[in-house]
Amino acid sequence: MALKNFQDIFLAIPEYGIDQIIGVFTQTITIAAPTALQGFITQNYTFSTGFNDSCYFQGIFTQNGGTTYNDFGAQTPNLTAPNPFFQSVDVEAYTDTSTLYVYVTNYYDVSHSTSSSYTVTFKVYLLAKNSMLYPIEPIETNNIIIYSSENNYQKIFDKGTIAINVASGANGSTGSITHDLGYIPKVKAFFLPSSAPTNVFALNQVISPALGDAPAIYANITTSTLYFSSDQTYFTAPGVTGNIEWRIYYDS
Repeated sequence: MALKNFQDIFLAIPEYGIDQIIGVFTQTITIAAPTALQGFITQNYTFSTGFNDSCYFQGIFTQNGGTTYNDFGAQTPNLTAPNPFFQSVDVEAYTDTSTLYVYVTNYYDVSHSTSSSYTVTFKVYLLAKNSMLYPIEPIETNNIIIYSSENNYQKIFDKGTIAINVASGANGSTGSITHDLGYIPKVKAFFLPSSAPTNVFALNQVISPALGDAPAIYANITTSTLYFSSDQTYFTAPGVTGNIEWRIYYDS
């Protein structure tokens, strides 16, 4: 039957954008126990994206069969007496215009003079950037993907890019981004270095073997503003120069 009363058609379009997932990867690996002389062992994995552009990412990992999960860059400490050891198994990632790179690192526990092998499962999803060079066709997945207005998704209040430039041996920060939401909002942010402006790193990026010292960029959030800072005074920190792409979300 032909539709005659077009005024009866209603289309609900969200007023605010949400994160767009464009790829999902998971992998389970076993990483050997390093010796004290080695200090750490790293295994790296690459996944082709085919986007012709880099993208954002979010990842979690477990080293105990799924009993607990950590975010990429957040390690599981060994708090056994007499001294805690905070640098155990770590998983990090970054993307370039064609590939997702994931690094799994197992550190020797110098506080307790021991090491262990681990079976590590990591899960990572890729997100479209604030601005993509080309239209993106998401990577096919066997997972069921749905969008329902009944669900409460994180809503993007504001997004943008801000430059950061902190010299070696210095502390520094970006300009302030005003949001005036009246509460401390959730934020996602990624670092794109001037030396490789199409590569996307987490703010706390630490990769071993190192691709250069960690950016060590910190998000500073108040009820009205957001800015980013970096301490480049430690050891041989080379300084950090590039852009930070950020998103501020409404409370969900």
